[in-house]
Amino acid sequence: SIFCWGVENEITIGGKGAGIEEAVKELHLLAKSLDPSRPTAAAQVMMYPFNGPLNAVTDILGYNIYYGWYMRTAEEINGWLDRFHEENPQIKLCLSEYGAEGIIKYQNRKGVQGDYSETYQAYFHEVYARAIEKTDWLWGSYVWNMFDFGAANRDEGGVKARNNKGLVTIDRKTKKDSFYVYKAFWSQEPFVQIGGSRYINRPAGKTDIVVYSNLPKISLTVNGQTFEKDCDRVVRFEDVEIQKGENTVIARGKENESSMIIEGVEQADPSYVLPEGSF
Repeated sequence: SIFCWGVENEITIGGKGAGIEEAVKELHLLAKSLDPSRPTAAAQVMMYPFNGPLNAVTDILGYNIYYGWYMRTAEEINGWLDRFHEENPQIKLCLSEYGAEGIIKYQNRKGVQGDYSETYQAYFHEVYARAIEKTDWLWGSYVWNMFDFGAANRDEGGVKARNNKGLVTIDRKTKKDSFYVYKAFWSQEPFVQIGGSRYINRPAGKTDIVVYSNLPKISLTVNGQTFEKDCDRVVRFEDVEIQKGENTVIARGKENESSMIIEGVEQADPSYVLPEGSF
């Protein structure tokens, strides 16, 4: 259903052109004259200043924020939201876009910004999901994107013509770990899901195992040894010892469980890392 009329998106991304404010005001008034029953909306690029005149034109506002992907760090979204609301308590704001690229063949123990790994993408969304949950004055938030999608001008993460920010792969068949972040935050259906299930070949020794769940406690059994932790949607079992060869990992919460096999290897598997020279 239509709940608002959007009059511009990232209109200043190429710089501020002459007459932008007048054009947006004209579009706002046109939308109100054609349909006074619905609010108008605008989405600003993240570099647009808090006190910019375009923020005062439409009834409601969005910002497309990619802290933690294109610039700065994911954790800085918390301070950004706080500062915006302090300076503009009257503005009705949403996060109209946010996301990070995640390609399921790229895996590691701790994700690093810009590595295109499924690991980092899930961590990014965990940070944003927590920020959104505690920011009750936001009127909405929009993950970019539910599915990977075609984009002819892109060549990123070693994949041409694709935007890899989806929570699900482009063929709609594989739910990435970031999908389960939101299931843990938003679903009432009890579940347990081990993260990094595609990170199978891991150097023997210590590793981290992440579990997504909406249950209060999770037990993790690795090769018969069991650990238990409280779970706040995401729980990390750090420095878990895995042996050379096959390791059975089972996460349980009440009647729900998830399992995987980790293969302890001598050397890190290079296929899990974005090749040098890729963007």
